[in-house]
Amino acid sequence: ENAAKYGGGSVFVTIDAERERDECVIWIEDDGIGIPEEERERIFDRGARLDTGKPGTGLGLAIVRDVAEIYGGRVELDESEDLGGLLVKLILPRAAQRSPDS
Repeated sequence: ENAAKYGGGSVFVTIDAERERDECVIWIEDDGIGIPEEERERIFDRGARLDTGKPGTGLGLAIVRDVAEIYGGRVELDESEDLGGLLVKLILPRAAQRSPDS
């Protein structure tokens, strides 16, 4: 939702869940103004917002990080090389494979 709200119109979502990897990575990137590097940690604080001129509560990324951590994952913010806006990487551990007899 944030990518659509704050992006300039283009949003890419990419999922990498190769079986050989221990992690599943979801990339969400947009062509908006991004988040300055010095604000990237603070933006995860509940209620933190960069653009107070737009409606919102500042809870979105805080909730994403909390849920990722509950599942043993993490969230990373960077600049999108392809679109120039924000790149959000949601990195989650792969679920353990069940044996056929379980």
